Amino acid sequence: MGAYNNAESLKLIARSDSLKVGGLAIAGLAVNGHSIGERYKADIEADAIAMGATELLSNATIGITAHSSEVGLNLNWNDHSDPISKGSLAMLMESDTSGNRVSLLSNNILIKGNPWDVAFSEPITLAKKHLHMEGLSISSQGQEIKASACIMQQPNDSIGLDIHNFALNQINFLLGSTGFNLDGLVNGTVMMTNISETPYVDIKTTVDDCMINEQPLGDANIQSQWDAELQRLKAQIAVVEDLIDN
Repeated sequence: MGAYNNAESLKLIARSDSLKVGGLAIAGLAVNGHSIGERYKADIEADAIAMGATELLSNATIGITAHSSEVGLNLNWNDHSDPISKGSLAMLMESDTSGNRVSLLSNNILIKGNPWDVAFSEPITLAKKHLHMEGLSISSQGQEIKASACIMQQPNDSIGLDIHNFALNQINFLLGSTGFNLDGLVNGTVMMTNISETPYVDIKTTVDDCMINEQPLGDANIQSQWDAELQRLKAQIAVVEDLIDN
């Protein structure tokens, strides 16, 4: 993303009933952009944003304000459902000769009626062939997912997730028409290394009180590794069934 050079005047208007980028589909897209003094402002609206058959956001608006050394972004959405999913995020990207730094200014998110909080313990840094992220967390009512990333197109590049008490039933809306409904509490880690060349993925998780389609399975221990170089997936799944004495 580049910064506005504040020396040119540009007005942009675009409309599209449907736009597809890979598996991402955007319906009712509208873009309006214009310069305001030394700043450039763009407003983007979309009726719906979907990945495959799964709707991700609806009634979404993105406001972008660019200056010579900073870019502000405001994202808002509201699906008007019951339970409701809506939210707002405000972020700022500051630029200098060393690169770009992205900070979170505010957030207010509801997913299927549950409040979620997004936090950065430090700004995300972006530069040519470089991304560093430490301390990004998403949390709600005792659940938390922490993310970190260091990508410099080096063999030790990595992306990591640390998952604590995540309720699986919250992703059922993503499963669409698969016929599966999941439940249980997930704890564990996901680590991806050698991102820029041949990725290696290591998953170590447990699922307490695991259920599929409302059928209790017990506690599950899942360990899997994907080696892209060898094109090999290794998985170990152990389930301890709950036994109830009558």
